[in-house]
Amino acid sequence: MMERLPPDRVNRTHVLWLGDAVPVGLHRHVLNLVPRAITASELNDAAPTACLLIIPVAPEIADASLRYGTLVGQARNHGLRIVLVPDRPVACDELETYLHSTNSLAVVKGVRRIGGFDDHLLDEAQRPPEGKGANRRLQLSGDVPDEDTTVLLQRAFEDASALHLHAVQGGKSGAWVWRVHWHDGGGHPMPLPLLVKVASVEKIAMERSNARHIANLIPGRCRPGVHLDRGVEGATHGLMVFDFFNNAQGFDAAICSNPAVVLASLLGTTLKHVVEAARAGHSNVAQSLRDMKAFRTSPALAAAADLAAVHVPELGSIETLDRRWRALPPSPHRVGPVHGDLHTGNLFLAPTSSEVLIIDFGSFRAIAPACADLACLEVSIVFPQGQGIRPPEIHDQIRTLYFVDDLPPAYGSSEMARLQEVIRAIRQWARTIEPDAAVLALAQAAYLIRYASYEDSGALEERALAYELAYTLLARVEAAYD
Repeated sequence: MMERLPPDRVNRTHVLWLGDAVPVGLHRHVLNLVPRAITASELNDAAPTACLLIIPVAPEIADASLRYGTLVGQARNHGLRIVLVPDRPVACDELETYLHSTNSLAVVKGVRRIGGFDDHLLDEAQRPPEGKGANRRLQLSGDVPDEDTTVLLQRAFEDASALHLHAVQGGKSGAWVWRVHWHDGGGHPMPLPLLVKVASVEKIAMERSNARHIANLIPGRCRPGVHLDRGVEGATHGLMVFDFFNNAQGFDAAICSNPAVVLASLLGTTLKHVVEAARAGHSNVAQSLRDMKAFRTSPALAAAADLAAVHVPELGSIETLDRRWRALPPSPHRVGPVHGDLHTGNLFLAPTSSEVLIIDFGSFRAIAPACADLACLEVSIVFPQGQGIRPPEIHDQIRTLYFVDDLPPAYGSSEMARLQEVIRAIRQWARTIEPDAAVLALAQAAYLIRYASYEDSGALEERALAYELAYTLLARVEAAYD
């Protein structure tokens, strides 16, 4: 059995002074805390039991950004508050110049500029620490992350003795995701794994806020529980912990086998309150989809457009596409809360029922075009992530999915027949949410463009087909608006 961690590990009672000796006057201002002088190399070891780092500022030092920049980042990763104290009287503009030279104002949150030891420093020192200190005895195995992320894990799992991490694909947001099996402080294995997500501080803060917002919209059993008490922030990245859907079935396989039942569960149970919240609105749908990053341009999109133009010369460039997109007028449409990234990778089927489970609320919007989620889902099914080159006859059949207004019922057991039945079912639901076919077509075009704009989405030929479909849909939308 692993050794139980000593209780004093998590007590953050130290105030760290960067220097050879703690100034005598500092002791009078940190009642009930213990001042401790440290060197730069000692910060990582001293930080877990500290709540505050004081850095005496010398504005005239030429390499100030090199001398203090790394320390500031380390301190923020450990959740320390930071105070910059001039080591001699300086003019305000001189201190501002120093702060800008170290990027402190742009990178570091919570920095206080204090012109000496006074009541402001006392107030800062007495504030409660920002969470637990790092659990330096935590044992990591499996897909172990870098040092900065390791510190965040040590803080988030301050009550654990060991973590085994398995990296999971994190999608397009740039987040890193791990499935984590863990042992408690006594070394006992916990029965269910957790999911850990690391992204920029801003993205984690947004997802934490979204998690609270959707609590009244989506049944708790259909979304992962969020362990808000384990959330931590560092200098540039934050960390969230979720429950993991154990033994859940992939959504793409489930919907192809029984689209009517699965969609009824998704929209009639999981997203029931989201769908019911849709209401009439009037705004620029094209701009809303751009704000959601459903429509985006990139060098990968330009490459897809170039190849598409080889097969269909009348297609325009991405510059023309972007100009025409921006020229679309506002129009009436249904608005409401949307998940914002409802692709098949964010959906699962519960292992013991037909309920659809949904994850990843980083793109949630309280008000957006109500049909956006189903347009996103449709495109992710027609163009699976990482799709290789499909035969020309499949491409021709996919074109019919977008060039026929009302898809007839599909017959047979072929892959395309199953795909057509799924898309037909999705669109039937979509039209109950958004009756205007032009608005739905615009949302479909936006997510086709998003698919084509990421190089790792699929083969270039697949992305070129998506661009062709999007451009053609846009032309139909323009005709409807004229």
